[in-house]
Amino acid sequence: QDAFNTIVKKVGNAATAFAEITASTAELTTGGEEILKAMISLKEVSTKVNQNAGIIRNASNQTEGEMDSVSRISAEVTRAVEEINNGATEIQATMENLGGPAQKVSEVTEIISSE
Repeated sequence: QDAFNTIVKKVGNAATAFAEITASTAELTTGGEEILKAMISLKEVSTKVNQNAGIIRNASNQTEGEMDSVSRISAEVTRAVEEINNGATEIQATMENLGGPAQKVSEVTEIISSE
Protein backbone atom coordinates (compact mmCIF):
# COMPACT_ATOMS: atom_id res chain seq x y z
CA GLN A 1 0.00 0.00 0.00
CA ASP A 2 2.80 2.42 0.93
CA ALA A 3 4.59 1.63 -2.30
CA PHE A 4 1.55 2.51 -4.36
CA ASN A 5 1.00 5.69 -2.38
CA THR A 6 4.63 6.59 -3.06
CA ILE A 7 4.13 5.88 -6.77
CA VAL A 8 1.00 8.02 -6.86
CA LYS A 9 2.85 10.84 -5.08
CA LYS A 10 5.83 10.60 -7.42
CA VAL A 11 3.57 10.58 -10.47
CA GLY A 12 1.96 13.74 -9.12
CA ASN A 13 5.40 15.30 -8.57
CA ALA A 14 6.46 14.38 -12.09
CA ALA A 15 3.26 15.84 -13.50
CA THR A 16 3.95 19.08 -11.60
CA ALA A 17 7.51 19.17 -12.92
CA PHE A 18 6.29 18.70 -16.49
CA ALA A 19 3.72 21.43 -15.96
CA GLU A 20 6.56 23.75 -14.97
CA ILE A 21 8.55 22.68 -18.05
CA THR A 22 5.51 23.35 -20.21
CA ALA A 23 5.14 26.84 -18.74
CA SER A 24 8.84 27.55 -19.25
CA THR A 25 8.80 26.39 -22.85
CA ALA A 26 5.76 28.55 -23.49
CA GLU A 27 7.76 31.53 -22.23
CA LEU A 28 10.65 30.54 -24.49
CA THR A 29 8.28 30.33 -27.44
CA THR A 30 6.99 33.82 -26.70
CA GLY A 31 10.54 35.11 -26.44
CA GLY A 32 11.45 33.47 -29.74
CA GLU A 33 8.48 35.08 -31.42
CA GLU A 34 9.48 38.47 -30.03
CA ILE A 35 13.00 37.96 -31.36
CA LEU A 36 11.57 37.15 -34.79
CA LYS A 37 9.45 40.30 -34.74
CA ALA A 38 12.44 42.39 -33.70
CA MET A 39 14.55 40.82 -36.47
CA ILE A 40 11.88 41.65 -39.06
CA SER A 41 11.77 45.23 -37.79
CA LEU A 42 15.57 45.48 -37.90
CA LYS A 43 15.62 44.10 -41.41
CA GLU A 44 13.08 46.72 -42.52
CA VAL A 45 15.22 49.51 -41.06
CA SER A 46 18.30 48.04 -42.69
CA THR A 47 16.54 47.94 -46.05
CA LYS A 48 15.62 51.66 -45.78
CA VAL A 49 19.21 52.58 -44.99
CA ASN A 50 20.33 50.49 -47.96
CA GLN A 51 18.12 52.53 -50.29
CA ASN A 52 19.57 55.87 -49.13
CA ALA A 53 23.36 55.42 -49.03
CA GLY A 54 25.80 53.67 -51.35
CA ILE A 55 28.53 53.17 -48.75
CA ILE A 56 26.05 51.98 -46.16
CA ARG A 57 24.48 49.72 -48.80
CA ASN A 58 27.42 47.27 -48.77
CA ALA A 59 27.49 47.05 -44.98
CA SER A 60 23.71 46.79 -44.88
CA ASN A 61 23.72 43.85 -47.30
CA GLN A 62 26.13 42.00 -45.06
CA THR A 63 24.02 42.85 -42.03
CA GLU A 64 20.89 41.63 -43.76
CA GLY A 65 22.55 38.32 -44.53
CA GLU A 66 23.55 37.89 -40.92
CA MET A 67 20.10 38.91 -39.75
CA ASP A 68 18.55 36.35 -42.10
CA SER A 69 20.78 33.69 -40.56
CA VAL A 70 19.87 34.78 -37.05
CA SER A 71 16.21 34.92 -38.04
CA ARG A 72 16.36 31.38 -39.45
CA ILE A 73 18.13 30.12 -36.34
CA SER A 74 15.63 31.89 -34.13
CA ALA A 75 12.77 30.35 -36.11
CA GLU A 76 14.35 26.91 -35.74
CA VAL A 77 14.75 27.44 -32.00
CA THR A 78 11.12 28.56 -31.76
CA ARG A 79 9.97 25.46 -33.63
CA ALA A 80 12.15 23.24 -31.44
CA VAL A 81 10.81 24.87 -28.29
CA GLU A 82 7.27 24.34 -29.56
CA GLU A 83 8.07 20.67 -30.16
CA ILE A 84 9.49 20.41 -26.64
CA ASN A 85 6.42 22.16 -25.30
CA ASN A 86 4.15 19.72 -27.15
CA GLY A 87 6.16 16.75 -25.90
CA ALA A 88 6.14 18.05 -22.34
CA THR A 89 2.40 18.59 -22.55
CA GLU A 90 1.89 15.03 -23.77
CA ILE A 91 4.16 13.67 -21.05
CA GLN A 92 2.34 15.71 -18.45
CA ALA A 93 -1.02 14.37 -19.64
CA THR A 94 0.31 10.82 -19.58
CA MET A 95 1.72 11.28 -16.09
CA GLU A 96 -1.59 12.69 -14.91
CA ASN A 97 -3.39 9.72 -16.50
CA LEU A 98 -1.12 7.30 -14.61
CA GLY A 99 -2.42 8.57 -11.29
CA GLY A 100 -5.84 6.94 -11.77
CA PRO A 101 -4.58 3.45 -12.73
CA ALA A 102 -1.97 3.54 -9.96
CA GLN A 103 -4.69 4.44 -7.48
CA LYS A 104 -6.87 1.57 -8.79
CA VAL A 105 -3.98 -0.89 -8.41
CA SER A 106 -3.46 0.39 -4.89
CA GLU A 107 -7.15 -0.11 -4.08
CA VAL A 108 -7.22 -3.62 -5.54
CA THR A 109 -4.04 -4.52 -3.64
CA GLU A 110 -5.59 -3.24 -0.45
CA ILE A 111 -8.73 -5.34 -1.07
CA ILE A 112 -6.65 -8.44 -1.81
CA SER A 113 -4.51 -7.85 1.27
CA SER A 114 -7.57 -7.52 3.50
CA GLU A 115 -9.03 -10.82 2.30
